[in-house]
Amino acid sequence: MLLYYKVNSQTGKTWTYKELKDAVWRVSSALYRKGMRKDDVMLMLSENSVEYIITFLAAVSFGGIITPANPTSPEGTHLQ
Repeated sequence: MLLYYKVNSQTGKTWTYKELKDAVWRVSSALYRKGMRKDDVMLMLSENSVEYIITFLAAVSFGGIITPANPTSPEGTHLQ
C-alpha cells in the first residue's frame, strides 16, 4: 500500500512517503557532509515550497535548528 502526501495544490504534485523520506535523507547527508551538526543553527531563507519542507526535515532529523525566513513575507515581519 502506498501512502501519498500532497505537497503542491497548484501543480498537483504528490510524493509518496518513501520519496519524501529518501529526499530528506539525501539532503540531511549533504548538510552533514558540509559540516552542519547537532545544535547548529541554520537561517533558511526560502519561499514556501517542497524544497523548504525537505530541507527543514533534513536539518532537524539530526538535531539542527532552523530559523525560517520567507522572502515573500511583508516587509518588517521578520523583525517581529
